[in-house]
Amino acid sequence: MTELKNTLLIFKTRWKEAALIILLSIVPSLVNKFLPAAPKTINFETLLRVILSLLYILLLLAFILGFLRTVHTANTKPQTFATLLETGKHFLWRLIKFGLLYLVIYIFLALAVFLLTEQFASTDVRFFEMSKVAPWRNQICLTLPRLILAKLELLFPALIIVLDCRVFKCFAFSKKCRLFNAKELVLLFGLLIATGILYDILPLDKLTPIILKDTFVAIYFAGSRFIRLMMGVMAVRFVASLNLPYDIVESSLNSEGLLKT
Repeated sequence: MTELKNTLLIFKTRWKEAALIILLSIVPSLVNKFLPAAPKTINFETLLRVILSLLYILLLLAFILGFLRTVHTANTKPQTFATLLETGKHFLWRLIKFGLLYLVIYIFLALAVFLLTEQFASTDVRFFEMSKVAPWRNQICLTLPRLILAKLELLFPALIIVLDCRVFKCFAFSKKCRLFNAKELVLLFGLLIATGILYDILPLDKLTPIILKDTFVAIYFAGSRFIRLMMGVMAVRFVASLNLPYDIVESSLNSEGLLKT
């Protein structure tokens, strides 16, 4: 468990940055709980909420990317929040493109699994009705594509961050990355999926008092965000350890080791 200990050491020395990222990650869930539901009609309030939500997501993503990049370049050395934001902005658009690509492939696979399970299911349900009508079938359709795309989900963002390369360049590099050589990363990924399934099937609505339910939900969200951030750090360290060759002219790099754009 050497890699796990090294990752926890980074979190110990850079706890302020990690705490900020985890806090920012769970704030939307808390805000949605106490804010009134958004009106169904499209008006100024709805539009404002959408814009603010998108800006918040971009800010959070920039912080996360900056943290992961500086894990690669500075290891345990703490960084200012401004440095994280400035560094993360460089990778923002590429990670958005990767996210869109991943989403398209994921939806395609989820629909394929849905059609496949339809041959064995006794109930006739629509894809978007499964969570209420057939929860176990819903779990299969949502989880199996993630397992199939595990390498894409875990290593492609790390390749972009470590090598500072374009999204489609990752496909060539990924052939040299053996995911099961990062056993602790794979174990954390399995833990994240297992806890997500457990959270979905637990009868939380029956928990009383309400404070108990809210506490459980808050712990779950904070814990899952912590595990996700740990996975990001471990993936970056794993990719960096491979010393993959990338043809970059030294003069094209700026002082932070990023390609000039």
